[in-house]
Amino acid sequence: MSQVKEYVGAEIMLLSKIIKADSYAIPFGGRNPMWMPWWLKTLGKTVHTNDLLHFSYMDAVGMVENDGVLLDADTVSGLLEGLGGSSNRALENPELAKLVPLEDAVFYDQLRGRIERLAPRQRGMALRAGFNTIRYSQIMDSSRFVNLKMPLSRIFEREVLELNKRVTSAGNGVAYRMDATEFVASPKAQALYIQFPLSTGISTEYAVGARPRGPLGREIWARGPSKNWLPELRTAVKGTFGDRFTSREGYLSAVTDFLEKAEGYPTWVLNVEESDYPDMLRAITRFRKPKAAHRIDTREASGGYMGYFVVA
Repeated sequence: MSQVKEYVGAEIMLLSKIIKADSYAIPFGGRNPMWMPWWLKTLGKTVHTNDLLHFSYMDAVGMVENDGVLLDADTVSGLLEGLGGSSNRALENPELAKLVPLEDAVFYDQLRGRIERLAPRQRGMALRAGFNTIRYSQIMDSSRFVNLKMPLSRIFEREVLELNKRVTSAGNGVAYRMDATEFVASPKAQALYIQFPLSTGISTEYAVGARPRGPLGREIWARGPSKNWLPELRTAVKGTFGDRFTSREGYLSAVTDFLEKAEGYPTWVLNVEESDYPDMLRAITRFRKPKAAHRIDTREASGGYMGYFVVA
């Protein structure tokens, strides 16, 4: 392997410089929800992106698989007309009240029901715009901001406008919702981009009174009023990279098994956190000789972390 090279900047810029591929397969598309698959598509690449979680899958349908469908003004008006009302109203999805204040949860509960009526690509965009609006509610849920809070309908409209600007027909995108090891077993592209989930897996539990965060918070919003989705999620991730690994050895064994199934891809690109680099490098070299390693610093460029891109 060539000497490790230093790089400061966004991962996507490095990826576009070091890999000459027209198509990418991304088995963990929700690892950094949708920015990497979306950026690759804007560069004209064919992108196959996969994730087990409903929000991440619909995010890919709305922003990667989408070939130019927008959320037009009439559709947005239909979603927002007359939303809100008494906080005494029973919620179709009571879990929303754990994400945001109750008066906001009424708004999101009604909005989510209307979003479900949309065609898939518009639905994916609306779910993303809705979750971005939920994040606004969470930020403003403080006495410091009470006098600055804008109507949620206006924030949702603003988020839709931003998403509409990002939708592109450049390249081709395909969204999958399946176990990553099943996805990767049949090569779909010239390059495989992997950023493995953390060994702690997808948390499906949260303490009483605590706000669900990360993937679980997004799933609470995206799943809507479904009563059985949490047990279904626990079953779906059991024994996969969404599950919690009880040992470091078990996690690395799963990484090795995964890479063995991925041998059919001409090029691997692994985005590896600094602490995992030595172990990941050993796992890679069991199957092929790494061609290059780039030490990346995204802390200032994107508020990210120190890590490595390993090309093999």
